[in-house]
Amino acid sequence: MSRLIICDVQPHDVGSYINWNMKAFVKMVNSYESILVLFNGEDFGWENEFDMMSGYEDWGIEIGSCDFFDKGYAYFRGLMDNGYDIDELVKYMVKRDVRDSRDLDEDVLMELLDLDEVPGDNIFIPDVKDVLERWNGSDLCGGGANECLAELRILMDAMGMQYNVLNRWVY
Repeated sequence: MSRLIICDVQPHDVGSYINWNMKAFVKMVNSYESILVLFNGEDFGWENEFDMMSGYEDWGIEIGSCDFFDKGYAYFRGLMDNGYDIDELVKYMVKRDVRDSRDLDEDVLMELLDLDEVPGDNIFIPDVKDVLERWNGSDLCGGGANECLAELRILMDAMGMQYNVLNRWVY
């Protein structure tokens, strides 16, 4: 079965961050049997699930093949944006089902981040992890390449998931 995960391809971003040919994008998306659409929701001032579905339908995407999920926002970004290598920390947390880095012993946290002191930022494992578990082996597209898509890839890697990034459809 062909499966696709779309990260943050939202109506409000088309024409600003997303500048690819939407007709070609729609054709590509509609070639998949199952699609997981991950988005930043109204808690952050963006589209809610209904608006996402309406926007996708307006573009011509067959939404009957789509599952929409508000993935949350910036679960790793505090440390990522400050240059920390968090891959081992996220793997450690996923393996032990720890959802918040503040629940870790400080010595463990410092060792995993290779630091002499506890950083001011924390990370958490988002609920989208539970949804992703069923999407191993999917193609992946969307963005931002060094932001939300990067967070998603770190999480998927920590979970040991296989995926294929469709670089043409990454912003």
